[in-house]
Amino acid sequence: MSRSSTPQRTTPHGRGGPRALWVLLAAASTLPLAGCSTDVATIGRMSLGDDGDDRDDGISVGGGAEASSGAGSVASSSGGAEVSSGGGGRCERRFEGRIRDFRSAERGGHPDFEAFQDPGESDRRGLVEARLGPDRKPVYRGNGTPDRITGPERFDEWFRDVPGVNIPVPYVAPVQVTERGFVIFRDETFFPIDGEGWDAGSRDDVRHNYGFTYELHATFEHQAGDFLVFAGDDDLWVFINDRLVIDLGGVHEPAGITLMLDDVARKLELEIGQEYPLDVFHAERRSPTSTLSFSTLLSFTNCDPIVIPG
Repeated sequence: MSRSSTPQRTTPHGRGGPRALWVLLAAASTLPLAGCSTDVATIGRMSLGDDGDDRDDGISVGGGAEASSGAGSVASSSGGAEVSSGGGGRCERRFEGRIRDFRSAERGGHPDFEAFQDPGESDRRGLVEARLGPDRKPVYRGNGTPDRITGPERFDEWFRDVPGVNIPVPYVAPVQVTERGFVIFRDETFFPIDGEGWDAGSRDDVRHNYGFTYELHATFEHQAGDFLVFAGDDDLWVFINDRLVIDLGGVHEPAGITLMLDDVARKLELEIGQEYPLDVFHAERRSPTSTLSFSTLLSFTNCDPIVIPG
């Protein structure tokens, strides 16, 4: 496994130079592996053009190095993060999102959970549209045959409260915030609702509650040198300014991506010092593993959790 090189860049505003960023990405952005080291392989790769096509009206970043999950959780124990607010003050930032728990298809539950396998086919980009819907939820698009989602009606249930179909559970991500403001979360055994929601366990494994989605919303003030690092399984979609920037859809092994916002700021219509929304959507759809990892230097501005009605 090889280590990809990171472009040298100047990072103003005391946010750490190129070496500081590289050290962070190497040490904190990927899931640990036994016997080797893996970095995410894509730095701000864009898969869009300027031809006016609806699909290209955004950023779609996908792929990256696969990462193997291991035993034990390495998430930090901090439940909130003190970050700068847009007005220059300070607030206790809680990374509070919403988990929705589903019964598996084999137990008469949702047909998208514990129903698909993707051996050797981890790249399922294009399952959602490049822009968020008017209710700030991802919109089903599909990606030919075979899809890894039953259809638009059942997909709409993933990130909406549907009595009898899912059970919503608030969840605060236990992030770590470094002295330089890096926000880091890593969990190789990401089972945040064990003992909650529907019956714990799926298939022949009763140790954990599999089959759930995770939704997180925030706002941030854009600065030069901003970046995002995400890794996990299964589906993972991240939107900035309502546009898809990380597309790791489908049922797949842990995979990761790094996005340098300087490289896509023009396409996203980002301006230094302005505030923009960040929307994260994740799904754990297939046992026996569940992993999630992210790190960033974004200057978050929302002091209170943002909960989009289900």
